[in-house]
Amino acid sequence: MFKAGGLPFPRGVRASLSQKHTSKAEDLAVTVAGPVSAAFAVYDGHGGLQAAQTCVNSLTPKLLALSSLDDDEAIIDAFWDVDAELGVRKIFDGTTATVLLVANGEDDDDTVGESSSSSLHCTARPLRCVLAHVGDSSAIRLNMHSANSSELLISETTQHLASSVDEQKRIKHLWATRRALWGKEAVKKNVRRSSSAEELMITDKDTDGLRSIDESLVLDEQTRPQRLEKMPSIYGSLPGNTPYMHPTLAAVSEAAIASVEDGQELSPEYLRVLWRAFRRETAINAHARKAFGVRMESGIQRRGHARGPFAISTTLPNGQMGANTCVSRSIGDWDAARSVLPHPDIEHFKVPAGEFHRVVIASDGVWDHMTAEEVAKIARTTRRRTRVPQAVLSVVLDRSRRKFGQLSDDSTVVCIDLDATGDNLGRATRETSVDSSGMLSIDGNDKCCSVQ
Repeated sequence: MFKAGGLPFPRGVRASLSQKHTSKAEDLAVTVAGPVSAAFAVYDGHGGLQAAQTCVNSLTPKLLALSSLDDDEAIIDAFWDVDAELGVRKIFDGTTATVLLVANGEDDDDTVGESSSSSLHCTARPLRCVLAHVGDSSAIRLNMHSANSSELLISETTQHLASSVDEQKRIKHLWATRRALWGKEAVKKNVRRSSSAEELMITDKDTDGLRSIDESLVLDEQTRPQRLEKMPSIYGSLPGNTPYMHPTLAAVSEAAIASVEDGQELSPEYLRVLWRAFRRETAINAHARKAFGVRMESGIQRRGHARGPFAISTTLPNGQMGANTCVSRSIGDWDAARSVLPHPDIEHFKVPAGEFHRVVIASDGVWDHMTAEEVAKIARTTRRRTRVPQAVLSVVLDRSRRKFGQLSDDSTVVCIDLDATGDNLGRATRETSVDSSGMLSIDGNDKCCSVQ
């Protein structure tokens, strides 16, 4: 399904997208303009399509309704709110979410380069952008004016995977903090090695660096995140007997401070993440425990075999394995490990007047077969934006068929031109009727569609 029409994109902004689906057909993509900004997103669902569809219908409008792209807390709220919506509705599949928001910049944000002509000086305006994401649907940004291949790739988002060292560190600290909140004393490091020398299993009993709790530690009023006082309401009504291990923000701060290594400081932002995470746990225990029980233990281990991908696994009260995910952050997944959070990474950037950047957002079906440098090279050497998604997917399909005999995973590519040179403003306006707004959802096996 594709819907055209709506508000125009910011000046110099255009997008094309293409998809190839397996029988799962769980990828969704959005290109749509709002009153302040335009949104370009890839939602890669797993375990079903409902979480990705909810992001299309709920997360995208919430982000487009923002009055300012500078409000990081509002962006974070939107991700957590949609996650809560899924859980309360007992939708337990999950999705990645990578969203680029683009708005016109102010004339005085940047100045035009000395080489610019007087007409360009009058027409070119900078673009203000914010990129927010959870999961492994990555985005890359390249400088289309770069003559040096080493300077072509400006940035790429970090994939939130169980194999990531940084994500493992975050998860281990969350586990240690939870145990501190239970009031248990520090225990010896519990790291088990499997028969494979390269495989390391980490459990939530691993409390390396945990110190005893200082009961005198409390959060002062200046540190207390006032905006989060509303947090319980997003989860609806909770039963009176809901297990709640951490009733006050002060308890969260005490355990957090107690569970870090000596000399490491905790920011108020990190304390807010802990606050959100434990509130969410309480809601999971209330709304979802009847469906799959309370998780007893979580661990990071390879899925299936010694060379399989790392995944975060859970154990249920009956001893059976619960849901496991390769992503370490997502929206939804209330049946997965409690440490899989919907907390987004956020990057702000500007495209100065006179510059031309191109952003490519793709689901993991693409990155499983191509590197960021390979996609950037295709995006740079393919002059027409409309041909970039198809060119990338052609490589993905060829490599996947050579290795697996078929397309191994749903693959989506969205290519966004952020042209602040002023050279193509007329063309951008003419293309608005096609490119200005759209939601793409394709059903079927190995189908492909391109919005041009």
